[in-house]
Amino acid sequence: MSLKYTALLTVQLLLLFHPATSVTTKIVSSHARELGPEPCALVCSGTTGKETTSWRKWDSNSIYTYVDTSNCGFAPGSIPTVTTTVSVAAVSAQITGTAQVAYVGTNGFRMYLHGFMDKAGDLTAKYAIDRDYAVNWLAIGFNCS
Repeated sequence: MSLKYTALLTVQLLLLFHPATSVTTKIVSSHARELGPEPCALVCSGTTGKETTSWRKWDSNSIYTYVDTSNCGFAPGSIPTVTTTVSVAAVSAQITGTAQVAYVGTNGFRMYLHGFMDKAGDLTAKYAIDRDYAVNWLAIGFNCS
């Protein structure tokens, strides 16, 4: 094997096994009054867990849960932008309605589900718990100011 081929193979292997160690994250708008410095941008994600989400009744057609993001380390006063999905472990009736993220703060937020279930009546906390509803979330904010 030639020296030139060996050097090229070594560089390719280094790129394969040593990917870039830095990722650029840029936040162009935020719920916070002021944007933090660019190197402080933080992306954090998680799930409430299919068997561990504590759903509670809000009204006759709504339930909610609190989502804890305190382990992300957002800076005090940093209000992250939050995106959510709901996962269901068991097949369930079709649910019609909306999901709402509210009371977003440095350490967490509430996730509300409003609506009704076809042929099954109102959406209840028991229904969501029995079918392992979980909140999957992505929060983007700042970890320094």
